[in-house]
Amino acid sequence: MAVAAAYGPTGDIIAPCGKCRQVIFDISPDICFVVREPNGLTTRTAKTLLPLAYDWRAAEQRQRIYMWEGYEPVIRSGAKRQTIRIDDPFRPGPAELVFERSSGEVTVIEAIVTEVRSLSRSELTDDDARRDGFDSLNDLHRALDQHYPGLSDYSTVDVVTYELPPPDGGV
Repeated sequence: MAVAAAYGPTGDIIAPCGKCRQVIFDISPDICFVVREPNGLTTRTAKTLLPLAYDWRAAEQRQRIYMWEGYEPVIRSGAKRQTIRIDDPFRPGPAELVFERSSGEVTVIEAIVTEVRSLSRSELTDDDARRDGFDSLNDLHRALDQHYPGLSDYSTVDVVTYELPPPDGGV
């Protein structure tokens, strides 16, 4: 399917306005617009013409939480039940914990984000450290320094707590 916009008085093909791009994007991001480029007419998808569009479909997808591959065993064992993030917003609801291995293999674990708390790094507690799979608050701070160099005591962090569904799918 392709759509073209034309300038009324001349009938020349013109680029669609932002509102038209968004309306077509809402129908399907893969619909093509006919547009004029320096070498003539060509087609571009609504997604290409509106790269940072509001996409209601994204809200229906599971959020993906990318994790370091070394955390997988402690997550599976239940020793790590949260992650601390900077400028990486999450919300309560279904999620996927994604481990991209150095080998190129990707492992995904289903999870449910149960809580997201925003606080300053200095407000983190020993309980936060334990839920994050660390023996002490000092160990947690060392890991934060490794993952987020230059993070100050006053930087805002998001503490993302999650649960894994029971292995048998039961309650």
